[in-house]
Amino acid sequence: MKKSLEHIGENNILSPLLVLEILAPNKEIKFEVLSPFLIKKLTDQQRVIKSNLEGEVNKKGEVERSGVKQMTERINSMREDIQRMKRTSKNFD
Repeated sequence: MKKSLEHIGENNILSPLLVLEILAPNKEIKFEVLSPFLIKKLTDQQRVIKSNLEGEVNKKGEVERSGVKQMTERINSMREDIQRMKRTSKNFD
């Protein structure tokens, strides 16, 4: 079971939730067998979320803007543009 879970985790064959749903009916499987798999998957997901929110460090040691931050900045810029358009008039000749 442990080797199977390692293989599933390394190759991203199934999501952790799906693994739990599949193994839930089997009452003989102990949590200590599942916990390393779940901890590794959750740690990996936390790392991805953190890098998306904070940005990633490139080879030069500079922090690059991540997709989430970049999109948030674009949204805020668009909101400012909308507010500016509401306040000012524009001639369309």
